[in-house]
Amino acid sequence: RKKPFFIGSSEPVTPLTQGKDPMEQSLLCAEKGIPNYPYSMPLAGATTPATWPGALVISAAEVLSQLVVIQLKKPGAPVILGSIPNIMDMRTTMFPYGAPELSLLVAALTEMVHYYGLPMLGTAGCTDADVIGAQATAEATYGILMSALSGADFVHDVGLMFNGMLASPELMVLGDEIIDMVKVSMGGIEINEDTLPLDLIEKKGPRANYISEKHTLKHFRKFWAPKLFDRSVTRSADAKNCEELVKEATIKIMETHQPKPPSDDVVKELRKIEARWFKQTGLQGYPKKK
Repeated sequence: RKKPFFIGSSEPVTPLTQGKDPMEQSLLCAEKGIPNYPYSMPLAGATTPATWPGALVISAAEVLSQLVVIQLKKPGAPVILGSIPNIMDMRTTMFPYGAPELSLLVAALTEMVHYYGLPMLGTAGCTDADVIGAQATAEATYGILMSALSGADFVHDVGLMFNGMLASPELMVLGDEIIDMVKVSMGGIEINEDTLPLDLIEKKGPRANYISEKHTLKHFRKFWAPKLFDRSVTRSADAKNCEELVKEATIKIMETHQPKPPSDDVVKELRKIEARWFKQTGLQGYPKKK
């Protein structure tokens, strides 16, 4: 309970309906102390009014009403409020994950939830495109930046493509690069005597350069350096474009990454859970005791 390794989720049915199964799931999570995020996916113009305040008020009502029931079941039960209000694309009737309205509405709801003093589930790094290209990059970047600026606490969906029907490892790798870029902006600008070296500026005077200064040596490593984006002044005929570099990086990670192995104590406990699960389900292949 102090360091949960999984989380529950339950989805109200827009507009303003709490389904039996999601509510029972939320109550179970509350009873067992499992973190849970209730979230709905309202569609402005379809399941909510076609205005931002109309969509937001229904979103808030759905998740807050479930929060009340959860806290009545067990006061202090861990909850992250969600909801992904969006528009319905009137040409396709789809839920467009790359829509700027989605990012705007989630950011607005984040401010509301933070006003209540609660954590917020955000979404970012997704696209409606089905290939890595200009659309995917633009939509993923917009969502990541908006989510960072709004201060959402638990952000998901990095790597989702094609109206949420495709999870792309390549977009996850590209999203990692974009998140790194956004972190530069979120870091702000620190002002002190070292970062604002007025004495050095006065000493160097006009038409100077700072490339050989110790101050430059001390600070330049803080510059963000891309892993996938090319800043070369000249490019050879066989130079790889960004899409090719993303694909190569993704394949390399999948082929070579070795996660840190769990400790023997954790493995032993997982084996107990596995054996108990096999026994409860009655599945064949239940490991026999040696």
